[in-house]
Amino acid sequence: STSTRDVSEGGRVSYSFNIEQSGDYLASALVLPPDASSNSLFLNIDRDPTSPDMIWDISYAKALVWQTASWRGGGTPKAPQYSPKVFHMEAGPHTLIVVGRESNLEIDKFRLDFYK
Repeated sequence: STSTRDVSEGGRVSYSFNIEQSGDYLASALVLPPDASSNSLFLNIDRDPTSPDMIWDISYAKALVWQTASWRGGGTPKAPQYSPKVFHMEAGPHTLIVVGRESNLEIDKFRLDFYK
């Protein structure tokens, strides 16, 4: 079991993994934002999430919940216009990189799901 990691502003966490089959994938995480004002992070696969477009706004929850990565869209947290971010990856090793955007967002685990 993985312990929860605090991804505070500017903090960095990376997860290395291998995939068996090339294709499109969705990334999900077991996350806990401490409140509605600390519920976003930067996320990307195989390179640093440096673009402001690579912000993942996480729906506020009072406990650890699985949520699918969605880069910020044109909506607002109360009326989101987000769609899941689809990552195309070749078979082999990859690294998911998370950089903290706000204080105290907690991440427990990540998973990848094949997107059809």
